[in-house]
Amino acid sequence: MTASGDWDVQVLREFFETEDIHRILATPANKHFKDSWRWLGDIRGIYSVKQGYQLLTSGEANASYTGPFSAWSKLWSLPVPPRTKHLLWRCARDILPVRENLKLKHVWIGGGCPLCSAPYESSSHLFGECWYAKDLWCQTDILQGLSIQHVMQSILSLSSTTKAVEMAAVFYVIWTTRNNLVWQNTAPSIVRMRNHVSHLQNLWAEAYSKQPRGLTQADTEVAWEPPNSGKLKCNVDAALFTSGAGFGAVVRDHMGRFVAARGGRFDGIQDPFMAETIAVREALSWLKTLHHRSFIIESDCLNFCNAFNSCFSEFSYVGTIIAQCRVLASDIGDVTVCHIRRSSNHVAHALARATGSMSGSQVWENIPPACISKLFHH
Repeated sequence: MTASGDWDVQVLREFFETEDIHRILATPANKHFKDSWRWLGDIRGIYSVKQGYQLLTSGEANASYTGPFSAWSKLWSLPVPPRTKHLLWRCARDILPVRENLKLKHVWIGGGCPLCSAPYESSSHLFGECWYAKDLWCQTDILQGLSIQHVMQSILSLSSTTKAVEMAAVFYVIWTTRNNLVWQNTAPSIVRMRNHVSHLQNLWAEAYSKQPRGLTQADTEVAWEPPNSGKLKCNVDAALFTSGAGFGAVVRDHMGRFVAARGGRFDGIQDPFMAETIAVREALSWLKTLHHRSFIIESDCLNFCNAFNSCFSEFSYVGTIIAQCRVLASDIGDVTVCHIRRSSNHVAHALARATGSMSGSQVWENIPPACISKLFHH
């Protein structure tokens, strides 16, 4: 590092490959901030026991599953309610709390199928071999010697969506009927079960076949709003390119008139959050030279806005830059950071995209650059 806290490029060139030098230069560093531990599993860099537990258990779950089912994308795209998809997922993983699975967990609540009084209750029996299931499937041998997971795989992979939805309805009705019997002592009725399956199919078809009405431009876009008198508003955005990133910052007054703009590039940045954060830092550094003390900064990056306005310490990989942004904002005076929708930030976005053809940083005053001039109302 140099005395000013920047990377010593000459030393980097002596010891590192060119592609690694770009990555090193893109790493934020500042001599005014001490090194600290960062947790990569959280966007704020803060570790929690819950995150550690989820990381460990998810790894074990993925490593332990070697079952026959693999049609996960088909399952999650079914036009059925989320709770029904969750039921199918648990069945595909064979983790439903049927009595045979409960025995494996050393939980004994009695043996046998609650519906047909068979000597055991597994997922394959409940959804394929129980005579209630056979009646709903209208088949005497839906399993054909295979497991219920194989049947699910076959139906989701080879059958039509209608058949897959019917399967989901059968699973849902069998499971709810079984639970009603176990927990509420409600006697099962095959007639009610058939009617329930038919009702669910019709209900889901009606609910998920409705196409949302076409959204007009007025529905999806939110107009940019000028600041109050005495304030200037600066919209900031970043854009990623093959070799790095660019940023655009556009300042307008309370009448919506163009005041100034700045656009530039920084090499080696490929992370969107990092790019958006550096863009705001560059904008604040530039705004400080305009000698105006009241600004509203608008960005469509919600993560940055939340981090800047948070009262908690930032330990993320961009925490150093966010801290620099706070210092710059304090030096300027009255600076507010607000999140807006992308449609309200299209001027800054257009300028950021245009930096892809710029050789370096540029500043415009009074007259906007040609790439965004048509976006202003005269």
